[in-house]
Amino acid sequence: MYIGMVVPARYAPGFTVDETLITVGATWSTVTGKISEAFPVLPAASVALAVIAWFPVASVVAIVNVPVLALVPTGSLSAAGAVAVDTTVPTVTSVTTTAADGPYMAGSVIPIVVTFSEPVTVTGTAQLLLETGLVDRQVMLTSGSGTATLTFRYTVQFGDTSADLDYVSVRALTVTGGAISDVTGNEADY
Repeated sequence: MYIGMVVPARYAPGFTVDETLITVGATWSTVTGKISEAFPVLPAASVALAVIAWFPVASVVAIVNVPVLALVPTGSLSAAGAVAVDTTVPTVTSVTTTAADGPYMAGSVIPIVVTFSEPVTVTGTAQLLLETGLVDRQVMLTSGSGTATLTFRYTVQFGDTSADLDYVSVRALTVTGGAISDVTGNEADY
């Protein structure tokens, strides 16, 4: 079995899906009910490759675990464990800087670190709006996609003032043309 291989799917009564065949590595947009997959994998050394990832839409909340059964070498079914369905959205846990408190001259660069509850991937252009006095400053993401910490760089401009540098509101983090999401596709709450 390999990514992109198409295999038949068996469905329990009352089950619907937007595909009649399952492509290994693919996702579905509509799934209800129970599903039974048949994925023949030979030889036994290839069993480690028999991985199926199911990414339900964010509205799936009632399912806690999806049972997984495997055909063991004796030809019988064996419980191989369970796959937890991740519906938890990543959240911002802190916004900090490694720079010391104090005055900074125009041109100084201050790193701003936004920490999430789990690793996130950024698609599009992420920006953070900072409260910097009369003119608020939009800072761009510089690193961290794929980790739990996103780093932005704020370059102090002439006239910027702030007794305690901060973001302007709880909605100061924005993404244009994409999203911030975890490995299972849950979009972050930011």
